Amino acid sequence: MRGHGGIKFADIADETGTIQLAFKDDILSPTQRELLGLMDPADFVEVSGELFTTKAGELTIKVTAFNLLSKAIRPLPNNHEGIKDKEVRYRKRYLDLMINPETRRIFSIRHKIVKGIRTFLDEKGLTEVETPVLQPLYGGANAKPFTTHINALDTDAYLRIASELYLKRLVVGGIEGVYDIAKDFRNEGIDQTHYPEFSMLETYIPYIDYHGMMDVMEEMMRYLAFDVLDMNSVTVHDTQVNLKGVWKRVVMTDLIQQKLNLDPLTKTQKELEVFARENHLEFANTITKGELIFLIFDKLCADSLIDPTWVIDYPQEMSPLSKQHREKEGFVERFELYIGGVEIMDGWSEINDPIEQRARFEAEAYRNLGDGEQAQPIDEDFLEAMEHGLPPFAGIGTGIERLTMFFTNNWSIQEVILFPFKKPLPKDEPKTQINENIDGLPSRDKAHELLTKHVTDDYQRLHAKMIAAVLENYAIKNGENIDLWYLTGLLHDLDYTEYPVEHPQKECDWFVEWNYPQQLIHAIEAHAHERTNVKPQTTLAKMLVATDEIAGVMYAYAKLRPEGFVGMKPSSFKKKLKDKSFAPNISREDIEYALSHLEGDESDHFALMIEVFCSMPELKSVHAEKI
Repeated sequence: MRGHGGIKFADIADETGTIQLAFKDDILSPTQRELLGLMDPADFVEVSGELFTTKAGELTIKVTAFNLLSKAIRPLPNNHEGIKDKEVRYRKRYLDLMINPETRRIFSIRHKIVKGIRTFLDEKGLTEVETPVLQPLYGGANAKPFTTHINALDTDAYLRIASELYLKRLVVGGIEGVYDIAKDFRNEGIDQTHYPEFSMLETYIPYIDYHGMMDVMEEMMRYLAFDVLDMNSVTVHDTQVNLKGVWKRVVMTDLIQQKLNLDPLTKTQKELEVFARENHLEFANTITKGELIFLIFDKLCADSLIDPTWVIDYPQEMSPLSKQHREKEGFVERFELYIGGVEIMDGWSEINDPIEQRARFEAEAYRNLGDGEQAQPIDEDFLEAMEHGLPPFAGIGTGIERLTMFFTNNWSIQEVILFPFKKPLPKDEPKTQINENIDGLPSRDKAHELLTKHVTDDYQRLHAKMIAAVLENYAIKNGENIDLWYLTGLLHDLDYTEYPVEHPQKECDWFVEWNYPQQLIHAIEAHAHERTNVKPQTTLAKMLVATDEIAGVMYAYAKLRPEGFVGMKPSSFKKKLKDKSFAPNISREDIEYALSHLEGDESDHFALMIEVFCSMPELKSVHAEKI
């Protein structure tokens, strides 16, 4: 509410826009003037009056009467400050939508994408259907399901991991062209682009192969971009991509040869293993040649595919449901679409031979046993359906969240899910009493042995040493226990390489078993607060949080500078942090959260980190190549 003489101004808004209201004291009754003084942001009001234009040119309603329809009894967050803690935005999406126009824009685009997909596929003559969420067997993807129990039938059931096998049953039944947009549930990891609950478009069309399906999907993507969203180009991370040109189709093995000067078809498996190791790629001893080819493509070629590109003809091991290539033994007729270095969708010519499909299912089940996992069950009912006859056909799958991230250039999946599942918070979030006894602290030699044993990735080991060095310096500066702070930094990601989904709970369980100090355990739990719901209480925990995220970004900045860390200034680093095109995958909200726990000035914190990193021999080689 803004006052000016005998007039008070306010804004009234809905989804269509905002208009100014003018309340004149000499028009309103004493009761209405009193009521006006009690109004707050987010109240719902009904007004009537006359339209006029102010001297400043603003269209305004001169209010002659108004009615308070609903009273907000909680204050809104400050419009200028917003909601800085993204956890609050995800848990209280209603507040996020109320004060953040960008959030409303993202979900408006998501709605338009889903509506556009339906319009396009319906006009192609496809039939939208629903498939069961509760299934007696899970299939259609290699993923861990959520398990439940149906009391009325006294039987276990699984939440859907994919609609594929049910949609194919409908193709058997004679529905010529079918799709669904369904919620899938996979009991696996959470990261920037994956979540346990998500929405998936799956489409199957008879009498076309994978080239025909690429034609349909290219037309659909252009329709969504040009007609639905009015976009001729998209920005992917910091790269502008024109969608109007030719969308190339490139064989995966040809792409590897073009990008890496390596012909995987003429190389033996041993030679490919040597190449992979030389390029620091990690793989299991049981890996096949086909899996190696895909690994090399995925890790060394995929992110260079900026212009729209269909990568085709995948190794058979990667696609148990794809049809054998008509000309290339050991390969299947599968494609993936890449734009801006990001995979958008995949699909293939589908197997319609029940004998071949059974052999693929059995081989896949046998291979999965190698990891000690229970084999994925073979769906005998689906195979029986195939035995009744299945026409040649092709299919695709793509996530609605993936398409929304792509068209909004927002690469955090929780930003495009209205209500992402969050672990419930403790009712009153009581502070835990943390024992300050440091008995049980391992020696530095023992800690380094553990690091070598459990952390196989070179960068992850280096990152651990970087954090340890910074915390050690803070301990010296502040008179804290030097070994406790150093070892907390060194061991904070000990389980991440082996157990990325369970991090950091796995390592904390180890530390409890090994009787490590509670201060160390608390700090490591708190540095992954999104997974543990543990907020940092101690100075050690706060400094680990404030250092961990920043170190990775600072390392990335050093790799862009010919001098690396040498000569880096806190001011230039802070400026780089504000550049959204720099390290676009790193959430600026995570950075803000980290820095909010500093017990000092952030410039001083950056200066200390730079000084420590300049003194580390392991970081001398971290810099851009000098030209």
